[in-house]
Amino acid sequence: MMRTSSSVLVMAGLAMALVGCVTSMASDRNPAISDPAVRAAAATGLARAIVELRIPGGWRPEGELSPEGAARQHAAIASAQHAVITRLAGTSFRVLRVYDAVPMLSLEIGADAVAALEGMGDVVTRVHEDASATPQPTPAPPGSSRP
Repeated sequence: MMRTSSSVLVMAGLAMALVGCVTSMASDRNPAISDPAVRAAAATGLARAIVELRIPGGWRPEGELSPEGAARQHAAIASAQHAVITRLAGTSFRVLRVYDAVPMLSLEIGADAVAALEGMGDVVTRVHEDASATPQPTPAPPGSSRP
């Protein structure tokens, strides 16, 4: 009887350790949406954001890949993009740009889309402000009277 109790305790301890590992791994996979500009803009309307995607095996520059490897990577990127867009259905978002060779999407997102992205750690690694979305003044040409 004592041996059975020991076995049960060992099994319970292993199960608790496994749950702790899985919980830790899941929290490590929560996408980082720490950019205050994204959260603030989304809270008052729409924010332009870059969504970085998680693909199996991670992303590598195409020059390091064989043609077949590049094709597999493109397919993985397209699959992750499709998953995000599909799971954002019913939220306030608009696709601005889909990239072929890098695991990213450019989106316009509302607060409900930010909340949805937070739950997509399996396919999203990070969400940050699309800095290129802010128009920058064009410098005046030399000799111009423009201020």
